Amino acid sequence: MNANDVMKISPIVPVIALDDIKDALPLAKALSDGGINIMEITLRTKAGLKAINLISKEMPSMNVGAGTVCNNVDLMEAKAVGAKFVFSPGISQELIDSAKKYNMTLIPGIATASEVMLAQNNGIYNCKLFPATLSGGVDILKAFQG
Repeated sequence: MNANDVMKISPIVPVIALDDIKDALPLAKALSDGGINIMEITLRTKAGLKAINLISKEMPSMNVGAGTVCNNVDLMEAKAVGAKFVFSPGISQELIDSAKKYNMTLIPGIATASEVMLAQNNGIYNCKLFPATLSGGVDILKAFQG
């Protein structure tokens, strides 16, 4: 799966932070029943990796990825438990290199023109604006378009 594949499934990806692993499958099933077959589970909680693992095994039709991936270790752990892609709140050469090395789809967060350039110079054309509102929202996206 590449970043274009992720965006074709849905340009809006539900971001989920789970505190309890018991909620993982019911939530994934509810999303799927509602026609949403993609989700990002953040690594901000202890249940994050376990939830990704459970969903990737029990619901292979759900495209589950990891969020709040901040470094090489996070990326490798996410891949090991079955994440199909990772979102990061920022962009770094470490994450870019790790994603290439481990053949993992990385959708990094960007907030400046320099970060857009870093992404593009490394062949990454799908990013998320983060934090969107504080970074300028739609106005800054229009400015980046040029």
